Amino acid sequence: MKLSHALLPAAAGLGVVAGLLLARPGTPEVQRRAARGTVSPAEVAPRDPERVERMFRETAERFPVRPLLDRLRESLATLGEEDLLDVRRRLAKLLEDDPARIADLLASFDAETDEDMLLLLAETIGGNAAALATPAVVEAMVRAAETGSVPARRGAALLVLMQLPQHDARAADVVLRLAGAEGEHRDLRVSALSAVAAWMQTHPGGDARFSGAVLGIARAASDGEVRGHAIQAVSLLARPAGAETVESLATFLKDGAPETRALAAMGLGNPSEDARGAAVRHLEGAIAAEAGAEGQRGILIHLVRAAGGEFEASLGRVAAQNPRLETDVRDYLEILKGERDPARVWEEKQRRDLARGVVPGADTHTD
Repeated sequence: MKLSHALLPAAAGLGVVAGLLLARPGTPEVQRRAARGTVSPAEVAPRDPERVERMFRETAERFPVRPLLDRLRESLATLGEEDLLDVRRRLAKLLEDDPARIADLLASFDAETDEDMLLLLAETIGGNAAALATPAVVEAMVRAAETGSVPARRGAALLVLMQLPQHDARAADVVLRLAGAEGEHRDLRVSALSAVAAWMQTHPGGDARFSGAVLGIARAASDGEVRGHAIQAVSLLARPAGAETVESLATFLKDGAPETRALAAMGLGNPSEDARGAAVRHLEGAIAAEAGAEGQRGILIHLVRAAGGEFEASLGRVAAQNPRLETDVRDYLEILKGERDPARVWEEKQRRDLARGVVPGADTHTD
């Protein structure tokens, strides 16, 4: 698990989550299959819109969905990315035009074992608002995630549940239990945490509803990647961290994994006004305790965010205690005279480092 501090400011509540190493679902199917070794670029067929059209034509006219899915399974491994996008659009349109087809899709989902087909079905079901509003659909996905015997089906069910537009107590209970279950596979726990993270971002009150439970999962997790995903879910919230959350996140600044420390620092960079002093104190202490210059500079940008209008005093203390950060502190003091937007501050800091011949993430400055 490798996380460069150069990625953190962009992800820290600034709208760029995709760059994080801990990001999960969303890889294009062809790339994902190639990474798994189940398909090589040479096996992917050239773009063939007519091929997809033929597969869908009879289904649209008179056949149920199941024969179409059987044909898709046979050809899915060699469909190019554009054809796959076409398939996804067409499946979505079939369900939109005839909501009753959800019964066929659910039956296929329950019987399917192929990971690519399961993800295709999950995208189709999870992208349909009417399906997500149907209690039977939600219950089927909860059951599949909780007790399914096929790992890929459990993960696909979590992808559907991630799209729920509003709080569902039964789904939340099951997904939180999966995320916190030490005996479950890491990938399933991470998928469960990804679902909760999505709810925290999109459900009204979701951030307050789940933050405490997610941090509890992080504290109890023996797996560093699970711990990192839990902390990331809280650290990426737009809502400022209150005093209790700040103290919880601060405990991870002493974690043995540098990625976990960096993610905790990210969350501390966005404190509420009443927790600002505590966040600054914890971050200054973390910089002093961090052994490597890369880690120190990764925390420093979050200290700048957390300090707000008190940045001069805080940066002065950092420079006095950590002489090797003198150049970085001077940069921030100069940049902050005219710019306070965190994203633009970081862009200017990177520009200065690169002008000196310093690659972001390197452990030394060359003045």
